[in-house]
Amino acid sequence: MIDLLRDKLQSALGSGFTLRRELGGGGMSRVFLADDASLGRPVVVKVLAPELAEGLSVERFTREIRLAARLQHPNVVPVIAAGTGPDGLPYYLMPFIEGRSLRDRMSAGPLPVSEAVTILRDMMRALAYAHSRGVVHRDVKPENVLLTGGAAVVADFGIAKAVSAAAGSGAKLTQYGMTVGTPAYMAPEQAAGDDDVDHRADLYSWGLVAWEALAGRHPFADRTSALAIIGAQLTQTPAPIATVRADVPAALAAVVTSCLVKDPAARPTNADAVLQAIDAIAITPSAPQPRTLPDVAATGALRESPSVAVLPFANMSADVEAEYFSDGITEEILNALAKLSGLRVMARTSSFAFKGRNLDVRSVGEQLGARYVLEGSVRRAGPRMRITAQLIDAAEGHHLWSERYDRDVTDVFAVQDEITGAIRDALSERLLGIGPARHHATPAIDASTYELYLRGLHLIRQRLGEADRGIAIMEDVIRRAPGYAPAYTMLAIARMLRVYYGFVTPRDGWPQVRELAERAVAIDPGHAPTYFVLAEVAYHFEWDWDKAEPLYRRGLAADPNDVETQAGYALYLASVRRFDEASTLCERSLSLDPLNPTVLVRVMICHYLARRYEQSLVVCDRTIGLFPDFPESYRWAGKSLMAMGRPVEAIERLETAVHLSGRHVWAMLDLGLAFLAMGRADDARRLGEELIARSPVTPLPSLARMLVPLSESPPDHDGVFRELDAWVAERGFWVVMLAVEPMLDALRADPRFDRLIARVGIPVRA
Repeated sequence: MIDLLRDKLQSALGSGFTLRRELGGGGMSRVFLADDASLGRPVVVKVLAPELAEGLSVERFTREIRLAARLQHPNVVPVIAAGTGPDGLPYYLMPFIEGRSLRDRMSAGPLPVSEAVTILRDMMRALAYAHSRGVVHRDVKPENVLLTGGAAVVADFGIAKAVSAAAGSGAKLTQYGMTVGTPAYMAPEQAAGDDDVDHRADLYSWGLVAWEALAGRHPFADRTSALAIIGAQLTQTPAPIATVRADVPAALAAVVTSCLVKDPAARPTNADAVLQAIDAIAITPSAPQPRTLPDVAATGALRESPSVAVLPFANMSADVEAEYFSDGITEEILNALAKLSGLRVMARTSSFAFKGRNLDVRSVGEQLGARYVLEGSVRRAGPRMRITAQLIDAAEGHHLWSERYDRDVTDVFAVQDEITGAIRDALSERLLGIGPARHHATPAIDASTYELYLRGLHLIRQRLGEADRGIAIMEDVIRRAPGYAPAYTMLAIARMLRVYYGFVTPRDGWPQVRELAERAVAIDPGHAPTYFVLAEVAYHFEWDWDKAEPLYRRGLAADPNDVETQAGYALYLASVRRFDEASTLCERSLSLDPLNPTVLVRVMICHYLARRYEQSLVVCDRTIGLFPDFPESYRWAGKSLMAMGRPVEAIERLETAVHLSGRHVWAMLDLGLAFLAMGRADDARRLGEELIARSPVTPLPSLARMLVPLSESPPDHDGVFRELDAWVAERGFWVVMLAVEPMLDALRADPRFDRLIARVGIPVRA
């Protein structure tokens, strides 16, 4: 049968969007999946049902949609466009979210308490944000909550309000339950047709969703009609959830009960109050605590999931300097594979550790914990290229797939798509059942500029040695391709590293990083690394703790294999004493990138901050065995040994760190503090004075200046706190660790220290 509504909707959308298939819908709308040709991404198109749209004021509907479209939050699915479709039917567009709905998840039965709390917290974050901007959802239900990458996002904000506001006397709303919404989740005042429904109605609906998620059934499941359910909403109070399920913490049960009060005035004041109550809930883990990390690459639970390592494609070109091209191709294919749901992709750093080493793939698979290995080569000759690739079962030693591509360089994007799709096909139905390979439209960059991008990427990946050249090239890429989001993100990361390493002051560097990341996310809201950068800005510079965590989670939702985001989020969690959660993330990041020294350092730090010094020292020693010239391993080993009361060994390690790092400020500061602990005040003073003498050339964090007042006899504590005050004022890199850094323990008894923590706004937990 010809679908006239679909055909007319396609005509209204024009050539910019292509309808692919119908996803379904409810009484209020029909829902379609479409391709956005301009940005190469899938979108969802929802068109209101004709019987609902009859009598609506399109102008008022559009006005309300515009208000909802202003919502930009990691736990909110944004409205990206709206219009009038066939026969005057209003429609709106949202990004397509990979994953499943909370309704699908709940179909398997009651959720574990820890999982339910995570989802309910994300929902409440979305509501708190929307309410603060004057938007009430009015249709909170499991179908409007989408689960993706470990996070929950809420869709259809403002749609029910838009329909209600646009309804004229002819609008047929009674069949939807006296007002627009879903009877099973309506607040009593909404079910009664109250015109003054406000944010507290959303809290009631959230309470019903929470009750159902924990109980495994709706509290009014025995009502078989919409009118019967509405009657129950008006007159019946759900039983306390604790009487239905014994393992629900009392604090969580109290939050749910408080939201299900019939009188809106007796419910919590706002979503922020509920969110604070959720954050205070202590969940006792039902599973064993995370294992220690040195042998995490061999942990069974993580190795069981299907995994692939992408080895650096060999450069077979006559020009040895064309290696940036083969490395770039490899990385782009790796990133594309990482987006396939159900597949664990080993991170770049560990995979590239095997570059130039002629090892058997079985050995590679064992060392990385990967079942499958992709390897290949790139030969470049003028405008032509030849790419070969082969996928190998590392455990069995046999080939699953191989192919050769002889193309023009201008076809590089298509080849990357083909390789990703071929690997997905080779692994999918027969082996893994992983998600479909999505075709990506050609990025907003031409082939020659893309090659320049790969060259800049190659230089930036070398970190400090060639970073300046890489930054200059990436700036040129942006001038040539202003619509290419990855270039902005990579430039932001390069500038962020310069802040981390102390070459640029935080106040000079972070605003540039933020501007670049915001431009990237405006171009492509689905580009996962950008959220990591924005999270780091919010955490290290803005000190906006409530903003930072959802950004980390949004990045992981977009790319669960992103080890940089996992490691950064782990440090965030450690800084607020959520050490077990931090360890779990560290375990995950190490399983994906066991040979990355930067990831290993994050693991050391998390153990050190949790005062698990023995575990930190084990990771340090393992890393020293892998990378004997990496200074950070010696530095954190020295800090751990100091905390363990072994100063002689600590000084030996810290002196090595100072030497290997080229007398870097952080290594010198830690060595100076170790000298002070040994009573060697003169040695500590000399280090402090050397750092101060260098400060006109190299930015010096005020924290390092405290070596001089600490070296006085007796120590000048007023001078120390002057430097700490200045450090906080300049928004120094490590300020976020004030509440947990062991080396500052000697200063905690001074009331001025608590005032410093309050200035930074660290949400300290007991």
